[in-house]
Amino acid sequence: MTTPAAEAQPFPILFDNGKREILKLIAIITMVVDHVGIVVFSDNITLRLIGRISFPIFALLLAEGFIRTKHPRQYATRLFIFFLISQVPFVYALGYPEYLNIFLDLFIGFLLLWSLKNDRLVIFGPLFFAGVAVPPLFGYSLNYEWYGLLTIVLAYLYFTRRIPATGAYGIFALITFLLVALGQASIIQVFAVFSPLLVYGVLSSTLTMKRMPKYIYYAFYPAHLILLWLLFR
Repeated sequence: MTTPAAEAQPFPILFDNGKREILKLIAIITMVVDHVGIVVFSDNITLRLIGRISFPIFALLLAEGFIRTKHPRQYATRLFIFFLISQVPFVYALGYPEYLNIFLDLFIGFLLLWSLKNDRLVIFGPLFFAGVAVPPLFGYSLNYEWYGLLTIVLAYLYFTRRIPATGAYGIFALITFLLVALGQASIIQVFAVFSPLLVYGVLSSTLTMKRMPKYIYYAFYPAHLILLWLLFR
């Protein structure tokens, strides 16, 4: 017998296993294309446009992974460890000494989702502010700053059915255009609005693939940066 409390909490939206793996692969490939565009073919804007697809997918996968995980502490620890592992290759491969790599965005985003899940809004606000405001005090910045954190939160609100898909997409498009309008990103960032549409296409298709080893998904980030660093810098 279900309790009234259980009835008031609808089941979250989750990806089919095969679809999740395809999205992981797309996120990895578009990320590599973006980084190759930065390091090897800096005059080819097409590669950078393709690269705008990657982060929204990573944000979706993080939010969905947060909902699925039974070990949030281990998940958060893993994200932070890979942030530490990836920072030096990130700086030297891409030439961004003032930025912190994407794993820190994902780590702070994960902590924000943890605070939302436990209704600790008193933690959510200061944590969000600290994630955006503290790194610049030391001469650094999150890779995607407030935009990245909001994208992760929006994904979580969608997966937990607190915001409908159209509403989440509309807000995501709005903050993307706002980011560009404020001069905090190049006009090419607008191309990111096509990322959720690609996700929808994958979910609506019959495509599927076997699960990739968990640590391959994480280790690929520092590994490909090290290769770019050694081969082209």
